Amino acid sequence: MSRDRKLPSGFSQRALTARSAVFRVLNLCDMNTNVILSKDSSPSDIERYFRGVLALDQQDKVFSVNLDDVWQLVYSEKSKAVRALKANFIENVDFIVIAQNGEKGRPVDFYYLTSACLEYFVARKVRPVFEVYRRVFHHAVAQVQQQPSLQEQIQAKLVFADWSAKFLNLNDASKLGIAQKIGKMVGLDDALPQSVNAGTEKPITHAATDLLKSHNVGISAQAFNRMLELKGVVKHATRPGKRGKVHSWYVITPAFDKYGQNQQDPKFQQQTQIRWYDATFTELLTIVGLNSQTSLNLN
Repeated sequence: MSRDRKLPSGFSQRALTARSAVFRVLNLCDMNTNVILSKDSSPSDIERYFRGVLALDQQDKVFSVNLDDVWQLVYSEKSKAVRALKANFIENVDFIVIAQNGEKGRPVDFYYLTSACLEYFVARKVRPVFEVYRRVFHHAVAQVQQQPSLQEQIQAKLVFADWSAKFLNLNDASKLGIAQKIGKMVGLDDALPQSVNAGTEKPITHAATDLLKSHNVGISAQAFNRMLELKGVVKHATRPGKRGKVHSWYVITPAFDKYGQNQQDPKFQQQTQIRWYDATFTELLTIVGLNSQTSLNLN
């Protein structure tokens, strides 16, 4: 029984919407007019045509398949293809009909299908054709489904940022750097400040090596870190690397962040490096039982 019948009330708007696509169809389907598929078409020609249809779909062009290009893949005559199309699919939903002047000036109906209609009307009826269709369209859909949405990506980054800021006890400058990267994803990076106060009235910082040298403490930074670890001032943080390798570095624990900052390492963005406050370094030395001009053999 044919389903090509007069549209019921309430369906006219859909028909009008479909008809509004006419001029776009006429312009856009030209990209495949140089490919007329038949039972003798090679898989590469079929794939090239299908990829052209996919490109139109991705531009939100609904009726992207010209029946004249594909009916020969299955049917021996176009008239048989048209009858099957009208009997099994819905006009203005699965396909539209556009009347144009033919070679002798007589109106000729041209049929344009959706890619979904193409699948069930043509592709699934011939196994080799469907294999090409599946490779092109189903793989594209799977890729889209596997890709997280922007909202999901942002949410994941926010969770990670919150965890890393707490776990690594990041300073405000490092937190701002992470926030700016997340803000850039949604075009709000310019709404964030370009810099922040170091979180202390005495923000001048240096690496342990420099401060130990300036205080005439004759031990290495490595030995100093081991002493700080024993006192609970610093702890190890780790992350997995390639081929099973584990990367390790020291971070200041929250209870002692008055003595320094965990700054994002410019060489290794997933790690931090400690910078101690100049003004409180002498007090830090006393915590581990050191004073200026101390020399220990702890290497």
